[in-house]
Amino acid sequence: MKNKTEKRSLLTHVFLLVLILAALGCLSASAYADSTFTVDANGVLTQYKGSDEEVVIPSDVKVIGTSAFAGRQTLRRVVIPEGVTEIRSNAFANCKGMEEVVFPSTLRTIGNQAFQNADRLVTLSLPERLDTIGEYAFSDCDNLETIVIPDSVVTIDKYAFNSCKKLRIATLGSGLRKIGNAAFSGCADLEEITFCEGLTEIGNNAFFNCPIRELILPDSLTKMDVSAINSNSSTDKLRSSLRKVHWPVGMPTVTKSQFSGFKVLEEVDLPRGVRAIDASAFLNCPMIRNLVLPATLTEIGFQAFRGCTALESVSMANPIDTIVAEAFSGCTSLKAISWPSGLQHIEQIGRA
Repeated sequence: MKNKTEKRSLLTHVFLLVLILAALGCLSASAYADSTFTVDANGVLTQYKGSDEEVVIPSDVKVIGTSAFAGRQTLRRVVIPEGVTEIRSNAFANCKGMEEVVFPSTLRTIGNQAFQNADRLVTLSLPERLDTIGEYAFSDCDNLETIVIPDSVVTIDKYAFNSCKKLRIATLGSGLRKIGNAAFSGCADLEEITFCEGLTEIGNNAFFNCPIRELILPDSLTKMDVSAINSNSSTDKLRSSLRKVHWPVGMPTVTKSQFSGFKVLEEVDLPRGVRAIDASAFLNCPMIRNLVLPATLTEIGFQAFRGCTALESVSMANPIDTIVAEAFSGCTSLKAISWPSGLQHIEQIGRA
């Protein structure tokens, strides 16, 4: 009798110990019946070992770990549960068959290269709490056609959507402050992009080889390198597609050579606040017909509009302090210039 009592007591203690270990998260991640998910004690899914076409990630996962699903060619659809806040680098990289991702509303960060080369993704529905899209996060997603960036996103890091060859429309949210270097470069079908006020910085080569037709740059923009728009490459599609541009008030100088060689640029909106048009800013833009220069403008640089052969009229609201030599040389169609009283150096404008 005593032995039976002792045995029963021992079993009870073992059972209690197992319960305690489970509560503390110390049991092996292989407790999942099918052993396809490896999840550590902190809720990080570190590895997926299965080959299913559709995967519903367990509800206790909080983070999708580095390379957790990388290279799973059979994966078509994945459902990420509520509570997940981060998708780490390369998590779904090279999942070339992936067609759909269901994101949780709790997601805050998509890491570097997280979905790089997810070739079959066509659309993205990003959650409203997302704030960071990492480097190369969706680069080379060849079939991605449209994206809407939530208002919560602050940064689109460099190369984030690089070489998404079928991307046609990008709508950027009101919370966005920075677009990184080459973020959309190589998006060879991107014709439409919408900015919101609040954006302050656009990185180098951000839109290289994108056939965008209109660039309505937000007035909040204060930092943008020439190469963000003009790579000076003869093969850059943007140089042969852009028809309309609004220059931001936050950048009082139209940068040197900024639109040089834009062959189909027709409409240029220079708002009040622009003070200078630098040398060669609109050199050889043969489709511009009319210019209305803002009252705040004080300087037009060397050859700023040289070779604008379709330019017919220029309207100046106030006297301009400096118009450098050859500013309008080669403007062979120029018929009328509305001169404000007090303008000097008229002899420097010649059309020849």
